[in-house]
Amino acid sequence: MCGICGDIRTPHGGLAAPGLLTAMNEAQRHRGPDDTGLWCEGPVGLGHQRLAILDLDGGRQPMADSSGQVVVTYNGEIYNFVELREQLRGLGHQFRSTGDTEVLLHAYLEWGLEMLPRLSGMFAFGVYDARRRWLFAARDPMGQKPFLYYQDADGLVFASELTALLRHPRVPRRLDLTAVAGYLVREYFTAPETPLQDVRKLQPGEAMLYEPSTGRLRCWRYWDPMDAVRRPFLDRPPTIEDEETLAQELRTAVERHLRSDVPVGVYLSGGVDSTALAALACDVIGGQNLQTFTIGYADPSFDESAAARRTAQQLGTRHHELRLSPQECVAAVPDAVAHLDEPLADPGYLSVIQAASLASRHVKVVVAGDGGDELLCGYETFKVWEAADWMHRQLPAGVRGLLRACVALTPAQYGYMGLGYRARYFLRGLDVPAAWRNTCWIGAFTPDEARAVLRGGDDTQSLRGDHGWPTLFDHVQELHRLAARHDGLTRLGLEYQQTYLPGAICAHTDKANMRFSLEARSPLLDPAVVQCLNRLPSSWKLRGWQSKWLLRRWLTRRLGRALPVKKHGFAAPLALWLRRELRTFAETHLNRDAIEAAGVFHPEKVARLWQEHAGGRANHAKPLWTVLVFQVWHRQHLQAPVAREAATRLTQMKEVAA
Repeated sequence: MCGICGDIRTPHGGLAAPGLLTAMNEAQRHRGPDDTGLWCEGPVGLGHQRLAILDLDGGRQPMADSSGQVVVTYNGEIYNFVELREQLRGLGHQFRSTGDTEVLLHAYLEWGLEMLPRLSGMFAFGVYDARRRWLFAARDPMGQKPFLYYQDADGLVFASELTALLRHPRVPRRLDLTAVAGYLVREYFTAPETPLQDVRKLQPGEAMLYEPSTGRLRCWRYWDPMDAVRRPFLDRPPTIEDEETLAQELRTAVERHLRSDVPVGVYLSGGVDSTALAALACDVIGGQNLQTFTIGYADPSFDESAAARRTAQQLGTRHHELRLSPQECVAAVPDAVAHLDEPLADPGYLSVIQAASLASRHVKVVVAGDGGDELLCGYETFKVWEAADWMHRQLPAGVRGLLRACVALTPAQYGYMGLGYRARYFLRGLDVPAAWRNTCWIGAFTPDEARAVLRGGDDTQSLRGDHGWPTLFDHVQELHRLAARHDGLTRLGLEYQQTYLPGAICAHTDKANMRFSLEARSPLLDPAVVQCLNRLPSSWKLRGWQSKWLLRRWLTRRLGRALPVKKHGFAAPLALWLRRELRTFAETHLNRDAIEAAGVFHPEKVARLWQEHAGGRANHAKPLWTVLVFQVWHRQHLQAPVAREAATRLTQMKEVAA
């Protein structure tokens, strides 16, 4: 896992500047502190920050082929590189190193653009081919690794992080209000959007071809999670053989994800996903060779450390547990938020930051359970989906309104997913089309609320289109339309896989772990595992109130005991922190002067949310945190000091060119 960047110029764009690439590299040095590399030839420059995981001595990047005409800068891991290398050797290729970077390079030399379906991994890369005069870039199928870029008449600039991209003086700092509106609703920026106009992200499973001689840029999707569910579902009760087939698919993925020349650990909560992965990893390398990590909280409604400890003891792993007081937790929050290269309001980021800080003291690679909730109906929303369908059809609007009024009278709750808190969000999604429901359930603002708090929101077409529907929902509306022949739980799972999973979960895993130069791997997101799980009927995933049912059955046999139905994973008591330990931090960025200085939100709207939350009259943690994270990011990257610095760099660049 590393940081990559590049500067590809058109004929009138001048020469690539090593100094600019060095500055971009330095901005993402935390992604790879083990080595730095540059490759510049005329108008083309590539940069790399390396976190050495495989072939510690021979995997330096950017890496060129023997002719020096094809060069790659690459971030991530190709988990099936051993099998691909043997296949390529059979085709006559010779290798000088033992890692996966050279395998990726030779895969391109052999198969060109058609190599992508052969890769099993998490990755973002750029390959410059001087023979064909193009840049070929791609992002992994599930969006685990980021790839951001900006194109103008002078060329194309790309990087792993927005902070690095902003080191290039051509990249603009103009807010994209349409994207900001989407962020307020979703709590993250969904690809291809970023906070800035004309700065884009490759989407999960998307590739790019850029030809600097003409300035032509073409993007296409090479992966579609719908492919698996287009096949017939199994229409029968599951057997023990089905459980073992699933376990073997996961074991194969885990074995590949454990390939490393440095120590590997596993994040362990009290849930099914991490427990299953830890058990499978022990099957592969033995518990004595595996380190496990968990975070404990003083608030018992958020704490699962006892369950994780019991599992570690049973599996015989070398377990590391860090129990944090509220003061210790919040001490890291300002730095964690300031580190974000783009706003990301998913609270799970704060907990992963704590876990990554612990794990990075012992290992350089950690296995995480990302994807289990999206692929195996793990979220609470799956459990109430059918009930919401029934209530939407059967209850008159007046009755639904009365229910909302009654719930609004209940006291505010600040613990983990209290009943009143759940009821408020559940009822919020009842009066909208089914395709919009989940976004209303899990997001911070409704489109109308976002329009009210965002300056210029009344004129922002992203919030309400000509047909009267919020166009922010167009994407999920289309996802549900394409999956219309499937049941509601399958449609919801596919929605999660293409929205929340890459936009929030994979993003916070990447950002939090790379903050500590730690590589996080997610076996459940292996393409073969994704296809396997997407072929299972929803009745094998959710049975009554038990989610992940088939995997849970296998794990119960494997451990000889049942796991609790309720789980939290790595959660943070954010609502409580904002009222107490984080109060000063919040007020610093949410006061009227700070809101006015940014000029993005209406001060009186934010003030009302804050007063009600701080006064204990309502739990507004989600919308307040979403605004707070954006305010911190805006002050750091777009307000006066940063803007002056960017202008100075642009002037210096022009002077050098002259």
